[in-house]
Amino acid sequence: MKRPLIIWTCCLLFLACIGEDFVDDYVAPNLRITNAIISIREGLSYQFEAQFFDESGRKVDQPSLEWSAVPPTAVEIQPNGTLKALSPGDVMLTVRTVGL
Repeated sequence: MKRPLIIWTCCLLFLACIGEDFVDDYVAPNLRITNAIISIREGLSYQFEAQFFDESGRKVDQPSLEWSAVPPTAVEIQPNGTLKALSPGDVMLTVRTVGL
């Protein structure tokens, strides 16, 4: 009595497999400033660094980045992420990838 039940269960398990596995390994691309700071004194400079991870979660070496700061009168931001504080105030620093 048990043997037909076991055979029937095994047959169902094999029939349930259609031979294709679907692997959803998509990860949302992620851009991170890795050395953020809260404040900097007027007249000083600071080098920001960022890392970009693609849709597979792999780190992209030397991605093309674009840095910006609002308001632009408070700080000067270079294309390589070097920031120089020009005047006191609050600043929103943004980095984005270009072409990725």
